[in-house]
Amino acid sequence: MIKAIFFDIDDTLYSTTAFAEHAREAALESLRAHGVRPSLEALQRELNEVISEFSSNYNNHFDKLLLRLTKHDLPQANPAILIAAAIRAYHDAKQT
Repeated sequence: MIKAIFFDIDDTLYSTTAFAEHAREAALESLRAHGVRPSLEALQRELNEVISEFSSNYNNHFDKLLLRLTKHDLPQANPAILIAAAIRAYHDAKQT
């Protein structure tokens, strides 16, 4: 008797790719709202490079993203606050 069936649902039943893109965009918009200067498009390009280098399941995307920006691109704020704001926006987007 079959008791369980396991399968990968990434983009099979629900577009997790589109969902992740939406959540990442919300996170980048939050960074911009907190004073990060590059355009949304520039941040998306850089974040996509981070994701391609470290995988989509990597836990520190936003840390790596901020390290790639120049001092001119960043506000005079604690990077931990910027990262927390990005993570919060990412998770808030998951609930919409």
